[in-house]
Amino acid sequence: MQNAVSDPQKIIAEQEQKLRAQATDIARLERKNNSLEAAKRELFEQLRLLIENRFGPSTEKYKIPQEDLFFDEAEALVESEPASDSDDAPEDKTETPAKPASAKPRTRGGRLALPAELPRVDIIHDVADDQKHCHNDGTELVCIGEEVSEQLDIIPAKIQVIRYIRRKYACKTCEDGVVTALMPPQPLPKSNASPNLLAYSVIAKYVDALPLYRQERAFKRLGIDLPRNTLALWMIQTSELIEPLIERCRHHLQSSAVLHMDGTTLQVNTEPNRKAGSPSYMWVQRGGPPEQQVVRTNQLTHVGCWAHARRKFVEAQKVQPKGKVGRADQALSLIRNLYAVEKKAKQVTAEERLTLRETQSRPIIKKLEAWLTKSLNQVPPKTAIGKALIYLNRQWPKLTVFLTDGRIPLDNNPAENAIRPFVIGRKNWLFSQTPKGAHASAKLYSLIETARANGIEPYSYLVEVLTKLPSSKTDDELDRLLPWNQGDTIPV
Repeated sequence: MQNAVSDPQKIIAEQEQKLRAQATDIARLERKNNSLEAAKRELFEQLRLLIENRFGPSTEKYKIPQEDLFFDEAEALVESEPASDSDDAPEDKTETPAKPASAKPRTRGGRLALPAELPRVDIIHDVADDQKHCHNDGTELVCIGEEVSEQLDIIPAKIQVIRYIRRKYACKTCEDGVVTALMPPQPLPKSNASPNLLAYSVIAKYVDALPLYRQERAFKRLGIDLPRNTLALWMIQTSELIEPLIERCRHHLQSSAVLHMDGTTLQVNTEPNRKAGSPSYMWVQRGGPPEQQVVRTNQLTHVGCWAHARRKFVEAQKVQPKGKVGRADQALSLIRNLYAVEKKAKQVTAEERLTLRETQSRPIIKKLEAWLTKSLNQVPPKTAIGKALIYLNRQWPKLTVFLTDGRIPLDNNPAENAIRPFVIGRKNWLFSQTPKGAHASAKLYSLIETARANGIEPYSYLVEVLTKLPSSKTDDELDRLLPWNQGDTIPV
């Protein structure tokens, strides 16, 4: 009897063991399937985002049909104007002007008046002599006025050689004590490059994104042989020349209460102890009083950028199912409300802005924080919306610092705008060969972009700097060459 009873118990135990093993296998397969589904979704979202970035609009604004979530961040755009330089456009005619009139605003459908400060070359067209008599009675006609039509013209680059002739004097009697006129201080004493030529090449590379090898070819078309290695040497030597100005700018920057910073990658081929493909970074700093912008290193409070956080949700919104409202839309709507408060506070003092943030922005932040805490546990971390939530959560302490000081902006857009010219130029020259060249580029970019931030036309400013800097020795002399101390500014 005992054997008969024990056999069924043994069978039951074996079956239970098999069932537990099967349950374990099923759970393992479910985890594997979930992992594969998550990977599939992640790859699908990456593909959608790549297609959107490649073929979709570059703007980050978005629209959804629900009124409570509708968000259009762009300012209202004026209606597009038709092309104005067609044969149907009216000519810019004026009656008998003594001097060209000041530039007038563009009339709808008409040409923009040419700037009054441009030099004018007058070409007189007179009627034939046999037409200067009245066809009725033969009386000689009297000039009663003129009709003037203006046409924009350009003269290609003019190459010339500047000869510095230094006269020498000596005594005919003793034939001793020869006196020679001094040579004016030059930006690069051992070079045959004038300040104009140096400024021209620097602006071509760092403003117009024209690499040195293209400049070399352009000079050849003008009959001048300027190898790119010579041009590269000039770039480095010019950057060393302006180092005192860069230091003055850095000293000024350290007095700023709020400092914008941003970075972008740069490949440096021959950086010591690093592979050629390793990414380096070019950093931009922008600060100083609003009227004295500069492009500090210690004792800084790190502030997060809401534009960066928002951008993650814009990417997540692009890959969510069409026609559906998701978490990305909810986040973007709340962030929009923060920017709406900033728009109200744009023209007030820092103290008034802080008060407005306390009463209007802080409730939005609390609502966004509660939404974030709830959403983090409901979304797979490797999805686009999951990555956006994780980024927002990690940056949260830095993103809320703006609530403590009315001087702190909501985002880092000024720095992003300042670094954009470098990013555009990088598409043309791709990399720097040496760290020395990368540092030279950083210095030249710094001075140029600081000039532009202060409304200075960079070429004219650089010519002024390269002409006067060699003879400037004191701090006061250097300060007079800083962009914000220039008398007249030319909008750029």
